[in-house]
Amino acid sequence: MALFIIFIIIVLLIVVWSVGIFLYEKHLERPSYEVIEKHNGYEVRMYDPYIIAETEVTGGYESASNKGFGILAGYIFGNNTRKEKVAMTAPVAMEKKQTGEKISMTVPVIMQPKGAEQNEKYIMSFMMPSKYTLDNLPKPNDPAVKLHRVSEKKVAALRFSMLAKADRVEKKTKQLREALKRDGFTAFSEPEIARYNAPFSNPLLRRNEILIKIE
Repeated sequence: MALFIIFIIIVLLIVVWSVGIFLYEKHLERPSYEVIEKHNGYEVRMYDPYIIAETEVTGGYESASNKGFGILAGYIFGNNTRKEKVAMTAPVAMEKKQTGEKISMTVPVIMQPKGAEQNEKYIMSFMMPSKYTLDNLPKPNDPAVKLHRVSEKKVAALRFSMLAKADRVEKKTKQLREALKRDGFTAFSEPEIARYNAPFSNPLLRRNEILIKIE
């Protein structure tokens, strides 16, 4: 009987935890887009322009992600010229830095991993709330944080749940690339991983996406 009661308590705690996180994340502002096509396993979206705060970090998939998140979180939590807190949005975005011309990233938090390399360069970004413009956003104190506007873009998006670990991201990226080739789309950006949930969210309820710009 005691074990049954403990089991019920654990189940209730998990339910309360999951519902609480869901309600919190539900109210996070997200980028505005229109779904213009649906295909087998993915959809095509047209994103409206938005403003991002971004930072460049170096390391492996996990270390770069943690470092980038910490820098940008510092900015929105008050490490800026007005000591102003900027509301968190979703997702968080990260992409691998291009060796040539930089390709604008999309938000969601977004990350583009490259296997287990420990010295890759990544660009991580947070979307800024829509009430801000580049003129009225507080300026970062940390020179590693840059603000800029992302233009309208057409993106193929493949959604998946659970933890966005490097091997799973690689598998889903390959899946989306093959689907785009199958359907005759031309990709012209590196894939991004967009993560919509807090680190302590229930893995079963997580929303992750692989995003690739298409013509």
